[in-house]
Amino acid sequence: MGLYRSGKTVFLTSLINHLQNHRPDRFLLGKNARLVFAEELQPSLFERFPYSQHRDRLVTGEAWPEKTRGVYEYACRYYRSDWHFSRGELSMLDFPGERMADLMMVNATFDQWSDLMLSILRDHSEYHEPATPYLKLMDSAAVTETDLLDAYKRLLVQCFFQYRPVISPSAILISPAGDWHGEALKQGGQALNQCFCGLDADSQFVPLSAELRERYPGMRHRFSANYRNYRHKIALPLATWMRGCDALVVLIDVTTLLAGGEGMYQGNRELLRNLIDLLKPGHGYFGLTINTMRDILDPLGGLTRLTRHKLWPAILRWKNISKIAFVATKADKVHESDRDRLRELTRDMTVPIIAKREFQAAQLDVGYFACAAVSSTRSASGHQLQAYREPGTDAECYTPSHVPDNWPQTWSHGQFRFPNVRPWIPRLRDSAPDHIELDRVADFLMR
Repeated sequence: MGLYRSGKTVFLTSLINHLQNHRPDRFLLGKNARLVFAEELQPSLFERFPYSQHRDRLVTGEAWPEKTRGVYEYACRYYRSDWHFSRGELSMLDFPGERMADLMMVNATFDQWSDLMLSILRDHSEYHEPATPYLKLMDSAAVTETDLLDAYKRLLVQCFFQYRPVISPSAILISPAGDWHGEALKQGGQALNQCFCGLDADSQFVPLSAELRERYPGMRHRFSANYRNYRHKIALPLATWMRGCDALVVLIDVTTLLAGGEGMYQGNRELLRNLIDLLKPGHGYFGLTINTMRDILDPLGGLTRLTRHKLWPAILRWKNISKIAFVATKADKVHESDRDRLRELTRDMTVPIIAKREFQAAQLDVGYFACAAVSSTRSASGHQLQAYREPGTDAECYTPSHVPDNWPQTWSHGQFRFPNVRPWIPRLRDSAPDHIELDRVADFLMR
């Protein structure tokens, strides 16, 4: 998972290409294990991931795959040379990063979601400017549903332009049918009439303060009903699938966070914290941690020691997220001398979020990586990058910003620049693209 433009689709496309056509010399798994692709399987819940279309689009070298607008699943069966009596089945999900903000709805009623959203708008400085008109409107002597919907829509539009990621309901950006509204938001005016804070024009809702919920019970009832329908259709299916995962890959585009400014960083971090709280990685059987089970079994003495070190770590892995890979994506956008800094910035951002889970969990492996699923540059002298091109053509050169050793205490949009590089991928379908550390991520997840 990751926010929009974090590279989820390219990550999966390149990974599938390497799995289907595995070459140990270019994609190291285990101790030089050979992976044999057996067959693609039918998705369990969502639409089939359009791997071939995405790869063909990358081959043109003109653009990345089209923006993800729906939820897609890829499933396959494979064998490994270092597994003598078993086979592997892999299922992976791709979904719009915009939907991450809606996952806050999963365990919340409309009233709870309203309080959470309003606390973010009030307490987080990066939302003060866009949120002020809406918060003032709620304090007015009399308000209407139309006034609130219009004001909240303007708030979300401003968040979109200011790179603030907590935009919920995300249907204002991507409709339930998969229509991307980014261009409509840029046009403004009448184009915004097709962008809704809900499933459709008649099913919209916005967060209401406790005072408004008490003053206008009819409005609260209508918004609550619309919220439940939206939560059931958009948020719950995605969260249910994710809660059944064995491993979670969190793609963090550090270059975009640096380029977008501190507001984008803080919004991303807040969404990530909420997601970790929702999925509870490392929780085991019936949602209990190993510490909880130890406390329950303490009177049993020796059995406790046995279960603590031998039995429970295995038992508690049943249908539970036991691995998390935090991946700094698009590592080819920075000079090779800066890639370790990408990894360390990712670690610095996420360690405070995941540390409690690591301490409490029965078995939770956490890895940190700097990865480019499709490596499209070569590092040159003078801190320059040369973009891949077809043989015989001139290489384009870029000079990206230096990656800092630590997250700055304050920085603004545009202070760091990391030019986007057109992808380069072999035309032969059985030849996977060059990459940076993608095999290390895959080995961590699949071993």
